[in-house]
Amino acid sequence: MLNPANPVPWATEHRRVLAGCNASDDGTTATVHYLRKVHNPREWLSIAMLPEHAFSGTTIPEDHPFSREAFGSYGMRATLEEEHAHFRHPGGPPPHISHFEWRAEGDLEALKAGELHGLVRLEDWGAVVEDESLALKHYDRRDVWFVAVRRRGALRRLDTRTALDAAVDRDALRPLWGPADEFRGSEPITGPYVGASPYNNRSVTPRPLSEEPLKLKPLRLGVSATHEALVPGLADAIAAQLRQRGLTVDVVQLEDEIDASNAGGLDLALLRWVSTHPEHARPLFASDGALNPFGTTSPATESAMAAMEASSTDRAYQDAAHVLHAAAHSEVHAIWLMHGVSPTAWSTDVRLNIIGPHTFWDVFGTWRFEE
Repeated sequence: MLNPANPVPWATEHRRVLAGCNASDDGTTATVHYLRKVHNPREWLSIAMLPEHAFSGTTIPEDHPFSREAFGSYGMRATLEEEHAHFRHPGGPPPHISHFEWRAEGDLEALKAGELHGLVRLEDWGAVVEDESLALKHYDRRDVWFVAVRRRGALRRLDTRTALDAAVDRDALRPLWGPADEFRGSEPITGPYVGASPYNNRSVTPRPLSEEPLKLKPLRLGVSATHEALVPGLADAIAAQLRQRGLTVDVVQLEDEIDASNAGGLDLALLRWVSTHPEHARPLFASDGALNPFGTTSPATESAMAAMEASSTDRAYQDAAHVLHAAAHSEVHAIWLMHGVSPTAWSTDVRLNIIGPHTFWDVFGTWRFEE
C-alpha cells in the first residue's frame, strides 16, 4: 500500500497515514508505524496481503498469474476458465455451498430457465418482480452520486447554487437505479455520506423542490462513458429537469473519467464516489482531490477535514464528519443526488445470500441452495 506505483485507488489515503511495518526477529509480531495519531488504527490494517515468495515487489502486472487466479472468499479458491471462474472449497469445515461458478455473460432468460441462479447486472427488473420464482436483492456498493459545480460566474453565489440544487428532483431520478416500491432501492442524500453511515448528519434535511425559473448562461454538464454505462440516462435526466426551469444545458460525454485535466470546458460534472472503509471524503473536498475536478474548497470544509484528521477518538471523528456533511450541504459544495444501490436477481432456491457493501462474497458462509 505504501508503494507509489500501487494502482489500488485507496492506496493514496493509506500513504497519508501509514509509515511502515517491521516484523520481529522470530516472525511472530508485526509493529505498524503511523505518520500521525488516528482514532481508528485497526481499520487502516484492512488491506490485502501478498505472498512474499511469489513477488519481487508490490506492483502486480496484469499478465501475472496472480492477477487472474489467486483470489477467493470464505476459504474458497478460484480458478479462471475460458468463460467463467470456478470457486471451490479446499477442505475442512465447508460452507453450505461447496462450489459455484461465476460467468462473465448471462441474461434474464438463462436465469428463468434455471441455467443460472443469480444475475448481478440487471436491466429489466420489472420482469423479475412479476416472476414468483425470482427475487430482487440489493447490492449496496456504497455509491455516492453527485454533480460537482464550478464556482464561476453566477455560480459563485450561494443563492444561485442553492436554487440550482433545489431544481433537481431526486425522487424522479430514483427509478433509474431500480424499482423503489418492490425493492429497497437507492435513496436521496444530503451530503457525502449515505444514510447508513455513522458520519451522515441526520439533522441535515433536503431542500424543498422549487419550480421557480432560473436565469443562467448555458451550462455544460459532463459525464464519463463509464458513469453513463452504470446508470444510463442519468445525466440526460438531470439536464432535462434543469431545462424545465428555463436553463440551456448541454450534456457532454467524455471517454475518460472526469478530473482536473479534462474538466476545463465544463460547468457541472456528474461523478460517483464509492466510499472506502474507512470512509475518507478527502478526494471530494481537497483542492487536488481526485473527485474535485474544479478544485472547490472553502474554510468550512477545510476546517472540518482538518478536525477529522486530528481526531483521536471515534466520537471526535464522527462529530467532525457531521460538521463536514452539514457544510457540504449548506454551501452546495455539490448537488448531492443519490446513494446508489443496484438491484440483482436471484432464484428463490438461493437462500440467505447476504450481499455485503462493495462485494458479494464478504459473508459467503451463510449462503444456502435449496431446490
